[in-house]
Amino acid sequence: MVEHQPRPAQSKLQKLPRIQAVLLFGEPTHWETHLQLIIDIILTNGSPDSAHLPPGSAPQLPIIVCNPDLLWKSQAPSPRFGHGVFVLCLEAVFKKLLLTYRYAEHLMTSQMTSSEQRLRTIYAIGDNPQTDVYGANLYDRFLKHNAVTTATASRRVSTATGGVPEQEGAGLVSSADECRSVLVCTGVFDPASPPPSDQWAGLEAELLQPRHTVQDVEEAVELILERETLRS
Repeated sequence: MVEHQPRPAQSKLQKLPRIQAVLLFGEPTHWETHLQLIIDIILTNGSPDSAHLPPGSAPQLPIIVCNPDLLWKSQAPSPRFGHGVFVLCLEAVFKKLLLTYRYAEHLMTSQMTSSEQRLRTIYAIGDNPQTDVYGANLYDRFLKHNAVTTATASRRVSTATGGVPEQEGAGLVSSADECRSVLVCTGVFDPASPPPSDQWAGLEAELLQPRHTVQDVEEAVELILERETLRS
């Protein structure tokens, strides 16, 4: 699942027993493989044979680190990276994948003046398709997945309780309906000279496509005001 070398076609994965925790004794040999596997375990709540869940939709699995030393001494002239450096990489990958947009939504929600309001649409403005647009579209996918999962769970609870609706908002990771990516052309991205296709190798093409493309931030703000009918 993580090797880049050609491999024979495999049959469908068998259902694996749910993993209860991750116990780290020392740094692995192939860091990229273990980073992928541990992230899969974390984001699937211990079921790496299934798709990633939306951030915060399940309790955090315990990650137990036995040796957090950053460096160790070997026969090399200088100290070598130790287990602690691997753990730092794992933390950085996890935060990069999940926390940026979730934290931004948390800040916006906390600044809303009325408890009766709900943040429905997030607009993410950026000039880089590989980071800004990709991240916004990925978060939008999480929001859509969360909405479907919540609706399904609500129907099950309603059926099991004889039609009594589930408490509104219970267990939701996010209140927003969507995250719309807005690409501006005044920074990294230049529509007159797009980057070569191999620069985006390995990225999902659909997630690189912005929902809106505008000339600059001013035009982005105008677009948002028009879409949300906020003009005076």
